[in-house]
Amino acid sequence: MDYINLALLGVAIAAAVGWYLWTIGSAKPNVTGTLKEDVRAKARPLLPHADPAASKGQFLLQNAPLLIVPTKRFLDNFTSTPGLSSFDPSITDALWVRQRAFLERIEGELGTVQQCDHTDHYAVAASVNQPADFTSAVSRDAEASFNAMRDALDLKDPLRLWFGRALVVIVANRAQFDHIAWLTDTPMSLSAGNAYVLAHDGVLLIPIYTTRAADWRPLVLRQFAKAVLESYAGRFRPCPRWLEEGFAELLQRSLPRPPVAADEGGPAATKQPPQPAPPSAIIDPKTWDADKDDPAKLAGLTQTSQRAVEWLLARHREQLIHFLQTYKTAAKPDENAAWRAAMNVDAPALMQAFATDNAVA
Repeated sequence: MDYINLALLGVAIAAAVGWYLWTIGSAKPNVTGTLKEDVRAKARPLLPHADPAASKGQFLLQNAPLLIVPTKRFLDNFTSTPGLSSFDPSITDALWVRQRAFLERIEGELGTVQQCDHTDHYAVAASVNQPADFTSAVSRDAEASFNAMRDALDLKDPLRLWFGRALVVIVANRAQFDHIAWLTDTPMSLSAGNAYVLAHDGVLLIPIYTTRAADWRPLVLRQFAKAVLESYAGRFRPCPRWLEEGFAELLQRSLPRPPVAADEGGPAATKQPPQPAPPSAIIDPKTWDADKDDPAKLAGLTQTSQRAVEWLLARHREQLIHFLQTYKTAAKPDENAAWRAAMNVDAPALMQAFATDNAVA
């Protein structure tokens, strides 16, 4: 009897192994296969069509890290054609071929089906569990902020900023946000927050972790302001934080908020009372770092930055533009040197002039 039981056990094991070997060929390498087909069918029209013929070898999607990169041939042609806008339709269409492939890869990695809304300068993507009006609201903010920044900085055609549309990928949980950072080999210093601008050879990716129930607007507008400032003059370099924060706050206060149905049920934004920091503090990175976890102090710094940017735009707009040109095109960025070139003062003296001019209450 023992021999019979042993033989039966052997047959069962052999059958299990055979079944595993027979089905392994149909196993999926990622979670793409777990997505319901009805959900995927619904989402397909929400990812705008991309014509593979439009790529013409201008951009490539590399796998490790997962990034879209311009080819040398494309960069050489762009450099040698000064009258070509970085938002020329031929560039935008070619880039979208790779951006769409990027989003399809994200679908498999995150197990979410993507929808995408296009504007002239941004492609805003989110999973289909986000309502369309939320994606549309972010898109309207993106384009409105671009136009406001273009007017403020007197950007002329042909525009030479980032290439094609900046791809904005909105996720609703931290694990997905961190996974995108891992896929793209993003430095921890960038991905520590809830959003960042990743500029790779002129191709912009903006991952954002937020939900429609949160106060998402300050977060996204800061990235849209950073996108323009960091790619100003076609040189991808962070600007002083107080300048980026000041422009972002100015956009939030000056642009009409797009309607979002889900906003009505979400918590209202918590507004801190005005607590302006000393003028010298807004240009000191150590102060920003020290106060990043104190909402009241951070609100005070941001408010002062916004007032300083308003003051510069109202009274020293040409000098501000000169500063940006100098700062972005210098071999090594030096804020004090750029301000001296633009206004014959260094950054602390500039802030003192701002305070003396009664811009700070």
